Amino acid sequence: ELPLVIKRRQRLLLFTFLFFMSFVLLGVFSAYIDQTFVRAVLGDEYVDMTERNIANGDPFGVYKNGNELAMFLFIAFNNIMVAFKTFSLGIFLGIGSLYSLFANGLMVGVFEFMFFHHNMGFQSILVVFIHGTLELSAIVISGCAGLMIGNSLLFPGTYTRLQSLKQ
Repeated sequence: ELPLVIKRRQRLLLFTFLFFMSFVLLGVFSAYIDQTFVRAVLGDEYVDMTERNIANGDPFGVYKNGNELAMFLFIAFNNIMVAFKTFSLGIFLGIGSLYSLFANGLMVGVFEFMFFHHNMGFQSILVVFIHGTLELSAIVISGCAGLMIGNSLLFPGTYTRLQSLKQ
């Protein structure tokens, strides 16, 4: 059933993807203009840890901390929570989903800029987008689903808002 739903909503999915990517680019541009923006978005502790890892020759050491199973479970749980939050915030007329897409897109853009700034951009793309392909896709798809919820509340058509929301 999912492929049919995606086919029916492909324009909204494309809009969601473009919206997300525009905020990735905004994150890159903002970090390029003002390098303190990186710390404002990612936090001092994370940036300091990443810069220490780069200095020690292990830029992606954050993904190697601790037990592999525990790290997998932590990342999986975090990604599920982000996707669920992005989806469920659609109940606020889609604005919550748009905000979540904005915040996550901005973080991805700033994160990528940080590595490009340290001449490790292509390595980061390989690391982030190999393991992040599923999670970034999940954010976009859950954002689209959240926008569908908001759309059903704003434009119920001939249904009541509750009937439209249920559909």
